[in-house]
Amino acid sequence: MYYGSSTENDMDFSQFVIMFRSLFLEGFARPLNGVRTIIKALQDKYRSLGGIRKMRCGVAKIICDEKHVQKLLLDDGSEITADKIISTAGYTETLRLCDTHKNQEAETNVGKLTFTETITLFKEQPKDLGWKDTIIFFNQGEDFKYEAPSTELVDPRSGVICLPNNYAYSNDENLEYGILRITALAHNQQWFSLEEPAYQKAKQDWYTTLQKTALGILPGLKETQAEFAARTIAKDMFTPRTVHKFTGHINGAIYGCPDKVKDGRTHLDNLFIAGTDQGFLGIIGAMLSGISMTNLHCLQSKE
Repeated sequence: MYYGSSTENDMDFSQFVIMFRSLFLEGFARPLNGVRTIIKALQDKYRSLGGIRKMRCGVAKIICDEKHVQKLLLDDGSEITADKIISTAGYTETLRLCDTHKNQEAETNVGKLTFTETITLFKEQPKDLGWKDTIIFFNQGEDFKYEAPSTELVDPRSGVICLPNNYAYSNDENLEYGILRITALAHNQQWFSLEEPAYQKAKQDWYTTLQKTALGILPGLKETQAEFAARTIAKDMFTPRTVHKFTGHINGAIYGCPDKVKDGRTHLDNLFIAGTDQGFLGIIGAMLSGISMTNLHCLQSKE
């Protein structure tokens, strides 16, 4: 569920099949330099084919009639036209941009599940501290509850601990610093209501809580938080507010809406959905979704 469910306390069966095969039969994998390795390869290929990547020019509105997108109006007032448009902004988020369409069904199809994640860089390699695992899924509650916390900003009872140094990289390479990542479920609205000083304090408080949780689970190291802090080189934390800032997803929902649009179609004949809300989740899922929807709706129609 933590790695692929957008539904509270449940999981779409087709997504379960994908995740079970990926996690338990094929196993985890990671490039040494992380996702940037994949993004750079895609970007280089895209540019070699004549594609243009425009940054810092958000789409303010999708200008359309009842059946067809006419053009995109950008935040700076400029316009873009295209025969076909693929949006990865999210299903409801995309429909909200359409200037002539009100879809009440889409307004109820909004993701509730979101996360916080902390990252800590430290001087040693994790194995030197007795941490030999790569991924640890933990649950310290009497029951496992995969749902948005009802009152607290974060639910620290369950989550994921990741030590990316412990992947089997080629040629005995490894990351320069030790990395500890901790993921936990977060409240999907309260983070947005905090004033900036309270927001920064909440991040610090919950970073400390999650760090304490992880150190209590990880074997081998018998140190206090203060002692481990002395090893720390840098630290950071993202919240639902961070996710919303960089993706625009309502509630900062990382896995998007619960009811996916698996064929990628919208009410407009030249506007299609790809990415999380189409149905493939995570980094690799987003890639597969983009490839599948482009092949289905753009490339095949030219033949």
